[in-house]
Amino acid sequence: MNKLRVVAVLGALFAGMSLMGSAAQATVIGPTTIQGAIYFAGGTTNYYDPANGFVPGGYGNSSGLPITVPGTFGFEDGANLDTAAFTTTSLSIEDVTNSSASNWTQTFTASTPGFFSGLVETSDSFDPISYSLTGNTLTVQWGGTDTAGTGVADFSFGASATPLPSTWTMLIAGFVGLGFLAYRGSKKNATALAA
Repeated sequence: MNKLRVVAVLGALFAGMSLMGSAAQATVIGPTTIQGAIYFAGGTTNYYDPANGFVPGGYGNSSGLPITVPGTFGFEDGANLDTAAFTTTSLSIEDVTNSSASNWTQTFTASTPGFFSGLVETSDSFDPISYSLTGNTLTVQWGGTDTAGTGVADFSFGASATPLPSTWTMLIAGFVGLGFLAYRGSKKNATALAA
């Protein structure tokens, strides 16, 4: 009986640990494409569109919009370089400013529903940025600066708490063992009371 109790408790413990581990894993939703835009000072011109002549070679949007993930958007003029680098579970926005930069708004719309699920800002060296998520569209805004410098904002997404199949097996085995122990304990108590 003591061995069974140890096995049941260990089963429940391992199942709980596995659930915690699986919750931290990222579920990759993809493949996907991203339609991206960067607008300066409330304007309507999308400077991530290479047709406007401000996209350096080598970036995902240098051949047109949208880009395929993983990939990076790029914009460059005489004052600054803006990039937005996507992986299947992260986004890093960087603004390198030579002297000053106008405020901007960046929007990113994923072709795959749920691509931005679990969105969290993990770091921000801007002063600061704001962001919102509506459906499959992420909007990021920044107020600009009067000085030279580099700002970086990092986001992660795609986190899922869905347990792996092996976790379900351990979890069920642990709860069956605990249930059996509870049943045996109540049967013993009933026998002791009857005596």
